[in-house]
Amino acid sequence: MTHRGSWFLIVATLGGLGLLGGCHPGRGVATGPDPEQPQTLPAQAAVACGPGDAAARSGALVLALPGDVTPANAPLPSSEAERHLFAALYETLVRVDCTGAAVPALAGGWESFADGRRWLLHLRPGARFWTGDAVDADAVVASWRRSEALCRLRGEPSPFLDFDPRGQAVSALDRSTVEVTLATPRPQFPLQLAHPALAVVGPSDGRGWLAGSGPCRPDGPPGARSVRLLPQADHPEAPIWPSLDLALTGVGPDGDDPRDALATGADAIVTRARSVREFYAGQPGLQELDLPWAAGTTS
Repeated sequence: MTHRGSWFLIVATLGGLGLLGGCHPGRGVATGPDPEQPQTLPAQAAVACGPGDAAARSGALVLALPGDVTPANAPLPSSEAERHLFAALYETLVRVDCTGAAVPALAGGWESFADGRRWLLHLRPGARFWTGDAVDADAVVASWRRSEALCRLRGEPSPFLDFDPRGQAVSALDRSTVEVTLATPRPQFPLQLAHPALAVVGPSDGRGWLAGSGPCRPDGPPGARSVRLLPQADHPEAPIWPSLDLALTGVGPDGDDPRDALATGADAIVTRARSVREFYAGQPGLQELDLPWAAGTTS
């Protein structure tokens, strides 16, 4: 029998977290296809569906995520925790809105020539990594070359099949313009730029993270069980909450149960385990919301 699951957010008292990249706000538990069944982590494009309502609360919000975080994996996630974290730290040049249209992100605009075979991608003016260094076209090319090697090393489906950044297909035309020449014309090429492997990472920030230009930045070095995020003040879509703590569940020697997360102070839980969703079903003070991510299939 085949079961098709969706992602959910079980909400208690907060408004939108402004991080999950979806069209629905909430506090609580996000669930999806059961990870207790073997499956491949699906690719997730960068999605822009609006920030939701802001949470009116002092102190840090706490979001529990499944899995661990290895900064060297950036920008291509290998766990659910990395999927959400990397989307907050690292920007793709283009995002996809809730209607399926390409919208500007790190790229402020783009132009096409030769019937969609040659593209000029213009970076957003003033874009900077959280280290303070400018994000220029050379940084984009260097990041894409790193990601192409990462895709090959991990055997991931690659977005680089028709424009290899190791050769002449990708170049820095000037400091703010990336030129891409495709093997064949693709009028819808900007949509491809939302692939997570095309998010831009910079050099190490000296604390164990690869620098990013996203709406959030990490506060401190990577930790085994938690990551605190702060708004990146000069980003046009920086969240208005003061900080967000990501509590990593199901990692470490204790093998902690994500069903304990709300009881121990989390404001929301993201999980793919059906058992966690069932555990919270019907409990008072909680609300379950759909999250707009692709459904998965389990047996």
